[in-house]
Amino acid sequence: MKSVRQQPESSGQSVGPFEMPESICDWIGIQDLLGLVLTTCMPGARDKIGPTNNRISELNSVGRLVSDSNSGGPSSKALIPSILVYSYSTGQYSSIDIATNRNEDEGLKLLLAPSSVRDIDLRNFRRGFRDDLTRKLYEVLLMVSANHLSGPRSINFQESSQITDDLKKVLSRIAVNRVQKGILIDHMFLDE
Repeated sequence: MKSVRQQPESSGQSVGPFEMPESICDWIGIQDLLGLVLTTCMPGARDKIGPTNNRISELNSVGRLVSDSNSGGPSSKALIPSILVYSYSTGQYSSIDIATNRNEDEGLKLLLAPSSVRDIDLRNFRRGFRDDLTRKLYEVLLMVSANHLSGPRSINFQESSQITDDLKKVLSRIAVNRVQKGILIDHMFLDE
């Protein structure tokens, strides 16, 4: 699934007492990540997805939400930050690879399935809304880290008291670095 453009960060990034994996799906399931990304990037998504103990039901809810968004309504543009935050959370940085991996990655397949989002759309959005994209990625990394620190896989994405100010600064740097990595990779390969 990863191309030559997507060389992994070392083995991860050091975050306090643990390593931040290249793909945070190493810490949470893909459905949980998709739900978290969509609720972070799309206002009102939490009401449509809702908490459930049935992962198939939750994935179907996410699929319906994406399908509604891809029907051309005003919220279809909200999928672009979701696509980028999901991709950067899973270690996919090149906009060309993100658009190309739509059939290989379960999350991208769901997010991009009926849409006409192209690699240029991803680059243009990132260029215009870099700070907002970085903030949303930080929020996802923060919630996943809090969940990871809180122990067993109880998916309760509430900020933990275990997240210190120093750890928040590290997570913020990781979010900035991941967005910058996407920009750098795109610039390198578009200039070839």
